[in-house]
Amino acid sequence: MKDNEQFSYEIILDLCRNELESFRRCANRTQRQTRGNIAAFLLELSDIIFESDEFVLPLSQSEIGNLVDATRESVNRVLTEFDKDEIISLKGKNVEIVNKKSLQLISQNG
Repeated sequence: MKDNEQFSYEIILDLCRNELESFRRCANRTQRQTRGNIAAFLLELSDIIFESDEFVLPLSQSEIGNLVDATRESVNRVLTEFDKDEIISLKGKNVEIVNKKSLQLISQNG
């Protein structure tokens, strides 16, 4: 790090950006309702993790609930509502995002 100050500077900037992004996500999660948090979670899986609108949920409903501060029952209810409203197609753990714009609106508005 002493030999290459520019590289060190870029590493520190990247760490700060990542920390600020984590803080932003955490703050947003506490300000949304359960529907918004689950919508945001599904969008993150789709856009960042799997880079596809079709994927297999890697977590149980209880684990998802832990991430979004909700009960397993609430997660189940919201996922079922999204399926019924044709925002997603849910078959077991297989998820397909059918209406991404609606999911984004729910995520933004909480």
